[in-house]
Amino acid sequence: MHKNQLTKEQAILCKMISNVLFQTNFDKNQFIDFDKVYECAKKQAVITPAFLNSNEYQIDDLLKNTIFSSLISQADLTARNYSYHAYLHSIMKKHHVEYCVLKGVASAHYYPQPMIRQMGDVDFVIKSEDSNRVETILKKEGFHRLDQNHCCHKVYIKEDMYFEMHFDFPGLPDQKQESTVRDVLSNFFNETQEIKEDGFTYVVPSDFYHGLVMLMHTQKH
Repeated sequence: MHKNQLTKEQAILCKMISNVLFQTNFDKNQFIDFDKVYECAKKQAVITPAFLNSNEYQIDDLLKNTIFSSLISQADLTARNYSYHAYLHSIMKKHHVEYCVLKGVASAHYYPQPMIRQMGDVDFVIKSEDSNRVETILKKEGFHRLDQNHCCHKVYIKEDMYFEMHFDFPGLPDQKQESTVRDVLSNFFNETQEIKEDGFTYVVPSDFYHGLVMLMHTQKH
């Protein structure tokens, strides 16, 4: 198999997600090994968009119960993450720190139903020169930093909140193209937008920069 070729389960998973997000046609009566597709969905963290219409599929009762349990658990986790994003926003606004959410609610903003977008943590980016100040702020808020070394982010935890603070943009291309992409990103913080959804407020990228961030993220995965 070519390294860039999708497996059968991955291809079916993409079609199931497309059916939910874009209402594309999908043959729900074809034979599908849903056990393998479910395992693939778990690995890619897309159980919710993949199996939102699971009642329409011919899935055995045991697996269907497992899927329903996963959907309920993920809905609870996603709802809590909305409040965590809002909590981050309140901290950054209080201390006048420029920040922007990456992925998470920024991506959910484009979904037909935002809760379909699975979330397990809060990713955000700040200006590199604010890194030490934000760390001090988060520690005063009760967060502790995980002992990890990464080129562009630090991780902070408080109870079940998991904040991934990026002090550089993730997924930048190799050196040959890096400077060009950095030039494009130079205006990133000038084009962020504050949005309100269901009583929560956050700062997200412009449409263009969100697309660029997701493209960089995808090509690294």
